[in-house]
Amino acid sequence: MNLGKKLGFAALLAMSTASVNATVLVLDDFDYGDENFNIQLSSAAAVSEPAFVIGDILDPINSINGGVKYDIHDSVGINTVATQITLGDDVIDTGSLAISMDGVTGITENIIVDMSYGAYAPDDTPLGIGVDFSGYDSFYFDIIESDLGFDVIITVFDGISSFIANYDSPSVDEADGPLRAYISFDEFAGANFANIVGVDISISATGNARDLVIGEFGVAIPEPTTVAIFGLALVGFAFNSRRKTK
Repeated sequence: MNLGKKLGFAALLAMSTASVNATVLVLDDFDYGDENFNIQLSSAAAVSEPAFVIGDILDPINSINGGVKYDIHDSVGINTVATQITLGDDVIDTGSLAISMDGVTGITENIIVDMSYGAYAPDDTPLGIGVDFSGYDSFYFDIIESDLGFDVIITVFDGISSFIANYDSPSVDEADGPLRAYISFDEFAGANFANIVGVDISISATGNARDLVIGEFGVAIPEPTTVAIFGLALVGFAFNSRRKTK
């Protein structure tokens, strides 16, 4: 393979992995050890395995000693929210957040899953302790699967005000995932990311038979930039093309 093609293909290969090569701080890897849960909700009742009470604090869950509180509401139909998949008495998968709408015939299903991240006191009271995220420039989600997409609202609190950004998860086939999706801090105009005291995520969907699986959530500096790598690819292929025309 000549030099031009090598440059081009090497750059394109780097583009395919650029989303993984980033400076990140993982806020939630959705593996809570003994506190993993599998909650099945219907209009009749909510059943959780292992025992998990909606509103409990899971703490600490990351390297900055932060915790998370789940609130699941407005559930219509048969829905499942889980960080642990079981088969009988055996745990077959952990380390991802799976939201599944089972597709009940004749009704429009709905679900809202809220997650509140921050520092909590032993009595589950938010402490309002700020974290410096100024060394990063984006939130990220590793989307393992999303067949029809979910609406995601991210709210950040800097001790003075709250700032909101919206994101619609793309369609991702499990065989092609995970896809690392970035939400720039620029979407939260005016927020002081040097003193973030809380981050809320609200994931919602209305429809039937929708599924979303997230493998990781955190803050990041994506690198290297896709634009720069794409430029290198074009240079490589252009170089190859010029050699052929001589």
